[in-house]
Amino acid sequence: MGFEEDLQRLFARIIEQNGGNNAKAAESLQINKITFWGWTVGNRKRNETLYKAIDAAGGKLLVPGDALPPYPSGTTSTDTQDSEIVQLREKVASLTRENELLRKLVNLYEGKQERKSIPPPQASTGKASSA
Repeated sequence: MGFEEDLQRLFARIIEQNGGNNAKAAESLQINKITFWGWTVGNRKRNETLYKAIDAAGGKLLVPGDALPPYPSGTTSTDTQDSEIVQLREKVASLTRENELLRKLVNLYEGKQERKSIPPPQASTGKASSA
């Protein structure tokens, strides 16, 4: 089974979780119901090159409720899990920092955050002050 089929199983699971209602399923994903419908029936353009690359790399989409895939031979699940968890935590921390910086930039750009005002330099009168 390839990535595209995994994706279709995910969509089917989301529709099922929403009582078989495609519109509610789309709303739960915060996407347009027409777009979602197109994805589920295959009418909407897909990135076949991406799907082929994912399949060639052995990638799988883990659909909630599915069992975890087996670990590669020669490794223990604990070693693999610990290493993956450390890497994922580092990635999450990095993305969180990037997200915060982007949010600040967007706020500045949109004028939602007051810029710290720097007082203009004082004009010099040319006279020495007397003390």
